[in-house]
Amino acid sequence: MPKILISAFPTLKVSLLTQKRNNGLKDLLSRYNCPKIKFLFLGRSAIWHAVKMLNLKENDVIMIPSYHCSVEVEAILQAGAKIKFFEIDNNMNADLKDIETKIDKNTKAIFIIHYFGFPQPILEIKKICENYKLYLIEDCAHAFLSSTAGRYLGTFGDFGILSMQKFLPLPNGGVLLINNTNFKKHFKLIPPNEISVIRSLFLNFLNNLEINHNNAYQIINLSMITLIKKFLNIIKKQSNLKIINPTSVDFNLSMANLAMSNISKRILNNTDLNKMIIIRRQNYNFLLEKLKNIPQIKICFPKLPQRVCPYFFPIEVKNNRHLYEKLKKQGIYTFIFGEFLHNVLPQEGFDTARYLSKHILALPIHQDLNQNQLQYMVNSLKNIL
Repeated sequence: MPKILISAFPTLKVSLLTQKRNNGLKDLLSRYNCPKIKFLFLGRSAIWHAVKMLNLKENDVIMIPSYHCSVEVEAILQAGAKIKFFEIDNNMNADLKDIETKIDKNTKAIFIIHYFGFPQPILEIKKICENYKLYLIEDCAHAFLSSTAGRYLGTFGDFGILSMQKFLPLPNGGVLLINNTNFKKHFKLIPPNEISVIRSLFLNFLNNLEINHNNAYQIINLSMITLIKKFLNIIKKQSNLKIINPTSVDFNLSMANLAMSNISKRILNNTDLNKMIIIRRQNYNFLLEKLKNIPQIKICFPKLPQRVCPYFFPIEVKNNRHLYEKLKKQGIYTFIFGEFLHNVLPQEGFDTARYLSKHILALPIHQDLNQNQLQYMVNSLKNIL
């Protein structure tokens, strides 16, 4: 079977810049009907601002799940909070008993992660926060447009964090939902460096060309693309540009006050969000049917709830890094969440988080993929395993 290239994330099509739908942003605002919403350069910056708005004292603690990608931990630490980790189970659900056991006089907030678009037991967690008078921060970086109990994830807590850059081919784009009307503090955002945005935009176009028009990409690449990439890297170094991709684990405080770029808002505006949800769900269900009887694979979420917009298709395998590299050789790019847990996680305990970090591999199901590409991924998995 000839090699088919499959990207981990959706790539940018020219049509998303040229067409005139102009209702994507309006659709987003109508779905997340919260008192105040801020559009930032990155979702991790929204985490930092949420923590800063809590006005924490020196010994105040935020509780956070032991299974994480490090950047959210770093953002919280740089915002001045202390951290206490809580356990999660093999199904990636927060251990509510462990949370309650670890709450003390210094605990001020619970930070929850909705993994891969699937909701945590958010009503129970919200109840714990109410009982102990704690703030609730929902990290919905994986859960853009997912909902449960009749509400979108990110609207249950005092704050909600969205990272649209993970779901849409945006050069940047994070959101802070401020649901608690008691928080009235305003902060000013500044426009990002235009060269930085153009550079990210160009590289995203190149990714689309490589994935979807590889023959043309190879021809152009010989004469132009390599030189252009070198030129862009020179500009990046000389301009001290801060370029961050959706899966990086870096938190740079100098980027915290950057706003989402106008070009990202334009792409968002030209995106049919409902269509994106439908395709992601269809692709998830396709893999669910094709992979359910492979003994070397454990499907992490064998049921797709009606209102979930999945981020990836996570599977549990013997060695996620090994399989990642094998699939990459077949032209299939996957994603490992939490491969590098933050170094402040205690060395003792939290075995489940450490296990998941080495065994969970996320397969792409984004809106650019069709059944032919998905079947190629299924066949490649079967051959490798």
